[in-house]
Amino acid sequence: MTKLKWIIPTAVVIFVAYGAMRLFFMEDVTTGRGTFLYYVMIPEIIRDVPLSGLQEDPIYYSTSGDGPKLPASAVRFRTTDFVQAEREITRYFLDRGFRKAGNNRLFLNNRYVEFARIPSGLLEVTLTTDIYAQNIAGTGESE
Repeated sequence: MTKLKWIIPTAVVIFVAYGAMRLFFMEDVTTGRGTFLYYVMIPEIIRDVPLSGLQEDPIYYSTSGDGPKLPASAVRFRTTDFVQAEREITRYFLDRGFRKAGNNRLFLNNRYVEFARIPSGLLEVTLTTDIYAQNIAGTGESE
């Protein structure tokens, strides 16, 4: 009976450690709202992006980056009104200190946001952290 007493807790510890290692080493994550990965892997600034004219559940994406690929997080959603959605997204990021850097692009230090219309009727908002940048958009700002 003594051996059996240790088997279940040991199995639980191994299972939890395995899950934590998989989560830690995941390079790309795609998830929906309210999931465990949504809260752990998607930054709050992307989770809180206004989704104006939402027609279906949004899809959230996060990548840790690898080699030349930069770390990024994104939300992709179908909207009834691209113009209104883009206006609200721009205001949302401007209110958080980002500045415009051309059409559909905003920046803050070494982070930038881009949003794009995808031909299938989706709008994608991507936040990228340029770990190599010292000065984005010639602003004189650095990390």
